[in-house]
Amino acid sequence: MKKGYLVIIFDCYRPILDIFFYNLSNKDKFSMAPMDMIIFFLEISMMLFIALLCGHVMSSLRFPAVLGELFGGIILGPTIFGWLSPSAYQWLFPTSGAIF
Repeated sequence: MKKGYLVIIFDCYRPILDIFFYNLSNKDKFSMAPMDMIIFFLEISMMLFIALLCGHVMSSLRFPAVLGELFGGIILGPTIFGWLSPSAYQWLFPTSGAIF
């Protein structure tokens, strides 16, 4: 890649990067707190892991992997995970978002 392309790509993703990392030069911009960022990445990794695991199980049973991914969403949702462990579910998937 040429150097100019890298700058263009960085400028395109700059608003996304500003969300996840503190912008020390401008305090008025929105930025996630470190704990919120950790919870966000835990949510994403948990959803991906369960979706891949359930998709693999359904593929080994000769069903479409999408069906397993859907079951993974039901397992992680309030139907099963929220019912088995409400406090862990509330911590991992808070119902109130960040206040802007």
